[in-house]
Amino acid sequence: MIKITLPNQQILDLRSFLGRVRSSSYFPKEQAENKTLYDDLRTLFDKSAIAERIVFKYITEIYIS
Repeated sequence: MIKITLPNQQILDLRSFLGRVRSSSYFPKEQAENKTLYDDLRTLFDKSAIAERIVFKYITEIYIS
């Protein structure tokens, strides 16, 4: 079996980060739930951002047999 590993990343500003999270199927649809979650996400972003950007790192693994 051959395994190929490919790193990738997304560099996101706050708007892109919130859009990325909001597009997840498990993100709550109710507005009341969203307010607290958005506040928490904003706090997380502010703590993690460098130059108002965060990096989402991904690894794609391909297996060939």
